[in-house]
Amino acid sequence: MWVWALLSLVMSVGRAETADEIIARARAANQVSSSIQNLRMTITRGSQSRTRDLVLKSRREADGTVKTRMDVAAPSDVAGTKLLMIQHANAPIEQYVYLPATKRLNRLAASQRTGNFLGSDFNYEDLEFRSAAEGSRSITADTPTEWEITTVTPEGSSYAKVVVHMDKAMLIAKKVEFFDKKTGTLAKELLVNKIEKDGARNVPVETQMRNVKTGGFTTITIQSHQYDVGTDVLPDETFTPQALEN
Repeated sequence: MWVWALLSLVMSVGRAETADEIIARARAANQVSSSIQNLRMTITRGSQSRTRDLVLKSRREADGTVKTRMDVAAPSDVAGTKLLMIQHANAPIEQYVYLPATKRLNRLAASQRTGNFLGSDFNYEDLEFRSAAEGSRSITADTPTEWEITTVTPEGSSYAKVVVHMDKAMLIAKKVEFFDKKTGTLAKELLVNKIEKDGARNVPVETQMRNVKTGGFTTITIQSHQYDVGTDVLPDETFTPQALEN
């Protein structure tokens, strides 16, 4: 899902490929039909930190639609907050947020995608599966150890471009840079701090989003995960707006 899709870009050795072909190959190689992840989010501001415990559920449908649900489990002041994203193959994304304090379900407008999520350094656009991979892509550097893929994002994004640095030995993106739409300067960078193997998959179990301007950062750690779970565990109703209110 969301920014972690950027961190699992995989490429086979062969003929020279375009950036679009690399992205397509990466998606196919690392595709997961469904997953459940328990996450710990740590938001750091100077010497102060606070945490959020999250449960992330996702499922890919046969038509290419990706459904993702995030439930906040702790602490108590934000527990019960829920986010649902429905990403259609050929239609705008749907994002819904349920806030327990108001007991209201809201559908996010496009203009709200730049708002931060739970006070972290991730905004709602960052949580989208395809956001940083949409647009005009090109290979902007090819060194013995790294591929650099730059995406010039479309109108409506808060970023001018997104640059992925992919390690050739690990076959995984180790850093993603986000450049501000207005100034063109580096705004944020996503770093992979820890990677573990899960069968043939490289799993970025600890990632960190750094705000270059403020110096704040948010670390997300995958504490446990299940892949390719069945509909008995993730039934259709899990990924409906109405389910967020239950």
